[in-house]
Amino acid sequence: MGVSLGVDLSDLDVCFGGFSPTLMGDEIQALAKAEESEERLRKRRAVLERAAAVEAARASEMREYADSQGNVWNYVVLDGTEVRLERCIKLANANLKVPAIVEEKPVAALADDVCANLANLHSVELPDSIVSIGYCAFRNCAELRCAVLPTDVTEYDSGWFRNCQRLEDLTLPGRLDRLNPNVFDNANIKRLHIGVGTREIYPGTFGKGNLSEIDIDTQNPYLETDGIAIYTKNRLGLVAVALKVQSYEVDANCVAIGRKAMNGMSELRSVHLPEGISAIGEHAFAHTQLREFVAPNALREILERAFFDCPELYEVRLNDGLQHIGEHAFTRTAIRELQLPASIDHIGHPITDGTHITYAGEHASFGIKAGAKLKIDKQGALLRECADGLHLEWLIDPDAHYLKVPEGVVCIDERALLNHKCIEEVELASSVREIGSAAFKGCAKLQRVVLHEGLQRIGSDAFLDTAIESLYIPETLESIGTMALVTQSAHSGRAATSLRKVSVSAKNPHFRIESGMLLTVLGDGKWQVVHYMDEQPNVAIPHCVVEIAPYAFSGASNLCELRMDSSLVDIGIRAFAVNCLVRLLHIDMAEALEGHSSFEIRFPDTDRGQHQQFVAFTSVGGFSIPTLLEHYDNAIANTSNFDAVQSGYGLSLYEQATRILERLRDPVFLTDVNRQMLERILRQHLFDICIAVAKHDDRAAIDALVDLGYLNASNISAAIDKVGAVQDAAMTGYMLEVRRCRFGRAELDFDL
Repeated sequence: MGVSLGVDLSDLDVCFGGFSPTLMGDEIQALAKAEESEERLRKRRAVLERAAAVEAARASEMREYADSQGNVWNYVVLDGTEVRLERCIKLANANLKVPAIVEEKPVAALADDVCANLANLHSVELPDSIVSIGYCAFRNCAELRCAVLPTDVTEYDSGWFRNCQRLEDLTLPGRLDRLNPNVFDNANIKRLHIGVGTREIYPGTFGKGNLSEIDIDTQNPYLETDGIAIYTKNRLGLVAVALKVQSYEVDANCVAIGRKAMNGMSELRSVHLPEGISAIGEHAFAHTQLREFVAPNALREILERAFFDCPELYEVRLNDGLQHIGEHAFTRTAIRELQLPASIDHIGHPITDGTHITYAGEHASFGIKAGAKLKIDKQGALLRECADGLHLEWLIDPDAHYLKVPEGVVCIDERALLNHKCIEEVELASSVREIGSAAFKGCAKLQRVVLHEGLQRIGSDAFLDTAIESLYIPETLESIGTMALVTQSAHSGRAATSLRKVSVSAKNPHFRIESGMLLTVLGDGKWQVVHYMDEQPNVAIPHCVVEIAPYAFSGASNLCELRMDSSLVDIGIRAFAVNCLVRLLHIDMAEALEGHSSFEIRFPDTDRGQHQQFVAFTSVGGFSIPTLLEHYDNAIANTSNFDAVQSGYGLSLYEQATRILERLRDPVFLTDVNRQMLERILRQHLFDICIAVAKHDDRAAIDALVDLGYLNASNISAAIDKVGAVQDAAMTGYMLEVRRCRFGRAELDFDL
């Protein structure tokens, strides 16, 4: 449980905001601690089981009881052994002591609203026999100032005291394992008493409070207090400062400051730390009014956001020996200068946002002492000396627009420029061999990247969500990681890729350009489509391609024809999430499927057609023929546009009818539901369809209607009348001939 800090915290025996409990001096102590923990868990489990049993018990009829103070209660007996108090019907004493025994049976539970709305109640003390307290037990007790809760209750619910605005003195349940911020839902609590069983304080709990007094049961084996702050036993770890103070001196024995130990203490202006402090936890001093920080000699780690949003913090002096500073450790402070010791080994990305510090140029106010493994160049780039050479670990300067990676750098580390807001152009040194994963991810303004011979690997997500427009693939490049070239526009799906120009060295054996696509070899003569540049409208995916990388065609707006074969075995997520209508999709089958050696699908040019195409292209089924045809059938069954204003741009009745007839004559993978929809359209609009077909002189469509049984002996005469009414003599004559040949009727039509 918690975060390992890399420092010796072996004597800390309780979890306080991220540090692990490990009091184990030797094997005997370890065994004793394990036994103690097991016993504590056993007792807690027994209490929980008893509370559950009380809630599930069978209750007797309602009874009445007057206690020794003159208070009158309604109660029930549970399973004949324990009592649940249902309601205080008469309050005789403003300082209420709830009885522990009724009818010589222990009081184990309080019902919902048991003491609600008692206007004159000033204090309440619950006996330790109680293990269950009902919902809103004391709500709306406007004069309630003090409450003492039982030892064996394992939870705290602020709803018990809802609208008790004057509650200021609270004794928490003794077996409450963890204290949470909800204790300060009653905002006026001034005095808090923590019981024997509490072993953890939720980080930041006291930032909500306004205490003037705190104490902890002296028998508590995990926590203790000096009256202001809470420590682990023996005061080795500072858990939290509980009272709002302007200054505080941490106990001399303390070696670590816990997570959010002083977070939100808005009045805190100064803290004196003993020299033995070796670790400062996450958010430890965040949102305070600290004015300066002088690091103790033993300090090794400052974790994430330790001094975040301390607007009065103007001076920070760090010690020799400090090794680790987490992300945003000094963000949104007033510091103007920060010098790191030579011992520093890790610097979070970033650590000083929102300050007046400058990172680049001759007058930079951020620096590292000589002799460190890390150094900062004049561009504000953080470099690390590694066994294989220099690594660019991070571009610290948030205002840099251009970065020229210095010679000698062999690697751009992972996340080196992650989400950099200003960078527009990067030129790599010829010494660079690798660009790490997400190295430039989220650099929304990055448009130009210059790669040189010698580069061997580009990691996954390397240029994800950038705006790069062109890229040269050098001879030496061997691999490009997943989604490395997915630009911001394509990833969001709002537009086509910004990366429209990709060129490959003629000598590179791993990459090639074909049909407007960047391909990479997978081995054994198999290739993958890495990126489509959205410039060539007619694309034929080569037979050697077996994979399409995620987002490869995402956002494409110029793709008109797409030809492929069934050798594709892996289509990545949103690989074909195009933003246009692909007018022809042609798929060649390696083996005949339902008698077809190939399939051609032309989704209709309507917004429904494009939508169904998009759903088909991006579905889990990918480019399976059944999935494609199912969505195609949905598209032709719905002629109108989604937007009623655009209704004139839907599918015409003639085109819909001919597409439906084509599907019904070759109903491969036509689902029962879609067949019913298509057949219903033909039946309900048969005469209108005949007229539309006649206007296009489409005799094959008339034949199809007859072949499929929609035009038959019982309705063809009426259809001929409808067609004749539009004075289409040629088609009417053809239909008369169809009627004669197909249905054996020959008669003169004098209207012709």
